[in-house]
Amino acid sequence: MGNIKSKIHSLLNKKFSLFFLIVILFWLKSYAVYQAEFNLDIKNSMQAFLLFFNPISSALLFFGFALFFKGRARTIAIIVIDLILSILLYKELWRFRR
Repeated sequence: MGNIKSKIHSLLNKKFSLFFLIVILFWLKSYAVYQAEFNLDIKNSMQAFLLFFNPISSALLFFGFALFFKGRARTIAIIVIDLILSILLYKELWRFRR
């Protein structure tokens, strides 16, 4: 049990762990919003596959800009970018519902 706990702890202390965690969480949030709220007419499994992987490219692109910063500025940049992208996502959701 302690070995698994130490591996998880060492993984979270890596340099880019926050970056990858935020990218994965934003990817899942975008996919959940796409599935739950947008009325996308998915006709086959290829469209579902593309819908699943679509948000990761934009998440990597935008969150990649935060990697130009070092230290605490990188963390602040990741949080600001996440806030901006989340606002844009919910703005599109609000506009789509009208």
